[in-house]
Amino acid sequence: MKKQQNHWQQSITYVAGCFLYLAAVNTATAYERIVSATGNASETIFELGLIDQLIAVDTTSTLPKAVMEKKPKIGYRRRLSAEGILSMKPDLLILAPDAGPATVVEQIKAANVPTVTIKDDKSVDGVIADIEFIANTLGVGDKAKALVDKIRRDEKAVKAMIADYPRPPRMAFLMQGGKMGVVAFGDKSAGNAMINVVGGENVFVKDFDSIKQVSAEAMIATKMDMIIIASHGGEHPGTDKIENATADYPNFALTQAAKNQCIFRIGSVEALGFGPGVAQAAKEIAGKVKDCVK
Repeated sequence: MKKQQNHWQQSITYVAGCFLYLAAVNTATAYERIVSATGNASETIFELGLIDQLIAVDTTSTLPKAVMEKKPKIGYRRRLSAEGILSMKPDLLILAPDAGPATVVEQIKAANVPTVTIKDDKSVDGVIADIEFIANTLGVGDKAKALVDKIRRDEKAVKAMIADYPRPPRMAFLMQGGKMGVVAFGDKSAGNAMINVVGGENVFVKDFDSIKQVSAEAMIATKMDMIIIASHGGEHPGTDKIENATADYPNFALTQAAKNQCIFRIGSVEALGFGPGVAQAAKEIAGKVKDCVK
């Protein structure tokens, strides 16, 4: 009788183990047709090793370039098309908080497409929270650790640089391109968030929210130590490496930043996308501060 009970207990344990194993496998492969409507989520999915499950992306999904340029596009994240997304037959749609139009999002949900929304908080902690959220949603929470550890190492390096600044740098973060020409980032913007990450002071933080076109005269009057220009196309497509661009902007020749030889260019998505590479971009910028603060 005892042997029979032991046999049944072993059988039950084995069956339970099989169910747990199958549950784990099913969780890890629950989503095979993922559509991402935000670039930082798309880059995170790539870094988590799930790029084959990512079947379509929005136009802000540009990193890594060689991978994302081959993915079908569903439009800009704030101007999504229900027809385009539904045609991909996704089993998961990842959205940004500002995804829209709202009617389109509701139409997609009404079609019983599972959706999740990242928080997209513009900070290093916010990036890590979204990485962990995406990894857990996709059943690969364990894969997030290596990525998070790298970000924390880069963040630690940035904080060490900040501690070594003579004083906080006065900075302007600009973006080049489009009909508006060169625009500056004010308060409540990704540019201001990056300035905060690198321990700087945004010279336009009290002047306006979001972005605004600024004149050369306004740039001269602010007496900033550094100008960081986010570039994303044309002659200067932008990369994750910072480069000195003082000679390329003669309109700013009379600014203090130009006199310091401290006008720099970096990729807009790398510096402002607040994806997995955020701390690396911050490290690139912070590494130039000591040469610019006089």
